[in-house]
Order: sequence, then structure tokens, then C-alpha cells
Amino acid sequence: MPNIWFTSDTHYGHAKVIQYSNRPFKSVEEMEDIMVKDFNRFVGPKDVTYHLGDFAFLNTGGVQRVRSRLNGTIHLIKGNHDYKWSKTAFQAFDSVENLRELKIDGTSVVLCHFPIENWHKKHYGSYHLHGHSHGFTPFQVGQHRMDVGVDCQDYKPISWDVVKQVFEEKIDFKYKLRIRAEERYDRNV
Repeated sequence: MPNIWFTSDTHYGHAKVIQYSNRPFKSVEEMEDIMVKDFNRFVGPKDVTYHLGDFAFLNTGGVQRVRSRLNGTIHLIKGNHDYKWSKTAFQAFDSVENLRELKIDGTSVVLCHFPIENWHKKHYGSYHLHGHSHGFTPFQVGQHRMDVGVDCQDYKPISWDVVKQVFEEKIDFKYKLRIRAEERYDRNV
């Protein structure tokens, strides 16, 4: 079974996001190269990624070029900046939707670019994963809502296993990310 990953707000080609989000990159080219390399270190060719919007600030050729560099199947949940693309740009993805509900390991998961206060089956244990906030929507232990954007994830995708562990074990999200980063460096990945 393929691994499942989530990410959002990569903003490939967007120079001002480096400043706005205080990203540690010197240029959009460096940001793209590092984020693509790190994405492919985690996501294998047979893995599935749900990208929750704001993929790129590029023309159709640029979107296709970046997508061709990334491993695996990628389903795009449109972000507010993705609507500006041509129909051809969307063809780079395996599917494109505004919102998606799915079940993973028996758990209902609601995917949207935007954070939702009350999502489908919220009171029945469903999870809501989103982007858009660049880390400014506070994570609340026990709420089952998480910003999976790269600004919250050390500029890398987050796996379903980590999402599930954070929610099930009621782990403080920022603490879990620090542990995950330490584990990655310990393994010399």
C-alpha cells in the first residue's frame, strides 16, 4: 500500500512568499530546488500526496515543470491562488477538487485549502487538514484540525502516520514536528 502524504502552500515561483512567511531561502530557485529535493526524499514514486492548494505562482509551463519533478501521485485541492491557472495547468495533477472527503484507515478526513471551524463529522472524530494560514491558525490539542502547509512542516510534506499519531496521542503539534526533525537527522535521511 502506498504511503499517504499532505502538504500545502508551496508557492513555487512566488518570490514575495519568502519575505511574507520568513522562509529561509535566498531565491525562488533555491526554494524550489530544496523543497522538491526534500519532497522526493520522503515521497516515493508509488506514494500519494494531497496538495491542499497554492501550489505555484507560475504559468502553465512552470506548473507542469515543477510537477514533473515531484514523485508520486498528486491530488490538488485548489487554493485561492490556483484559480488563476489555465485548464492545461490543472492537467499536471491526478485530480483537482475544491474540497475532498475521504476515509483513511477507517478515519474520515476533510481536506480543504481553507481552515474550517465546523467540518463534516467533526463531532464524530473526523479530521480536518488545511493550508492557507501559513502557520497562523493555532493548533489546538484535541481539536483534530491541522495546518499541513510547508511553513508548519519544515518545508516538507507530512505523512498520514504522523497526522494520525498527533491526533490520537494528543501530542502538541510543534513538539511532534521537532521530534520528527530530530529523528530524520538521526537517520541521516
